[in-house]
Amino acid sequence: PAVNAMPHYLRENKYSTKMADPTDIPWYLGHDTTDPIFKWIHDHPPVLKSFMGWMAGQREGLPTFLDAVDVKEQFAKGATDCTPVFVDVGGSMGHQCVAVRQKYPDLIGRVVLQDLPETIEKVKASPLPGFEGIEVFAHDFFKPQPLQGMFPFSSRFCTRVAMSGSSNQSRREPNSSVRRTRILHAKRPT
Repeated sequence: PAVNAMPHYLRENKYSTKMADPTDIPWYLGHDTTDPIFKWIHDHPPVLKSFMGWMAGQREGLPTFLDAVDVKEQFAKGATDCTPVFVDVGGSMGHQCVAVRQKYPDLIGRVVLQDLPETIEKVKASPLPGFEGIEVFAHDFFKPQPLQGMFPFSSRFCTRVAMSGSSNQSRREPNSSVRRTRILHAKRPT
């Protein structure tokens, strides 16, 4: 629907690439809604099911940050059981957290999955294989990050979503601890 709305949206905006309001994007016009994107997805179960499947498999077989970063050496030295060593913000079902725990089964420190309450409930009801030793809690990444300190966090889609205007709050910094964290992104090989 968003792609189909693009010609109308561009005509209405005189083909300008300057957006005064980051929530003014063709997605809203195409779906005939003012609801934030994730709320709309959660309110449409068939779309949510497809979205969750896509999130689970969209990088299958591609390199991950674990191919380039030694989490244990770079982030867990001197960690205690209370130290967050990896936090996946907006991590859906927790695939990245499971990958960290599988690669480093004896990793000392906290591996944490954060996502919206609806998603966290799904994770609790049906965790992925290998989910042992991973903490989960509901968190909106447009709100201040409750975990503090220096730790890596994965936010593969948070930056893109924030820039696409999924929330009226998207003009604010997605979370207040960004300056004290390292954001990990896996790049595709060229």
